[in-house]
Amino acid sequence: MRISGLGSHAVSHWRSLLLVVAAIVPCQTFASAPAEEGETRTGLYGHADEGTGGSSTQSGAEDSSTWPRLGGHVGLAVPIVKIATGGTTAIGADFLQIGIASGVTIKLDERWAIDLEGVGYTTWQFADGGTSARASTSFVVDPGVIYNCGSFATGLRAAVQIGEGVPFNLGLIPLVNVGLFPLGKFKWFAELDLPFFVLGAPGSSATVSFSPQIQTGVSF
Repeated sequence: MRISGLGSHAVSHWRSLLLVVAAIVPCQTFASAPAEEGETRTGLYGHADEGTGGSSTQSGAEDSSTWPRLGGHVGLAVPIVKIATGGTTAIGADFLQIGIASGVTIKLDERWAIDLEGVGYTTWQFADGGTSARASTSFVVDPGVIYNCGSFATGLRAAVQIGEGVPFNLGLIPLVNVGLFPLGKFKWFAELDLPFFVLGAPGSSATVSFSPQIQTGVSF
């Protein structure tokens, strides 16, 4: 067959070109199939989760820090000395006291955190002259705000003592906390607490107490 105005060589050339186009068009139609609404092209073909040199959007989102975070701690609290309106007493000489401290920490960002702590104390008060020895237990509720300074943390707690025979009281506890060394996913810490309480009972004047203590344990 001969097309008017075209030589046999030209016709052969155009036939080859048409065959190439016919072969490419179906492949293009498949490759450009529309993605579902809300689905990326990479998601459609199963590559959305594959990072490219660690630079994919999903990988970046997983590596970025998210706040707030939840943490906590548990440890032992040991008062060293008690300085009160009625006098001064020291651990080992006048009393023996140990507390079990635990808390849930809400880390707002890299610096600020809210710490919801409670400490249960057991106390053995030694005999003093005509006063016989006695034992008691108490609980201190002391939530606070913590600020991470980098090499150490500092904060302030508001506190209330609860227990049999404990009068009306309110307290503030400044603190300094230092992380000592890691223990897997945990960290061993040491903390200096400086509890300051005002106590009062009906019919009597208010008293003031100050009892520095050391707390140590693990945090996460």
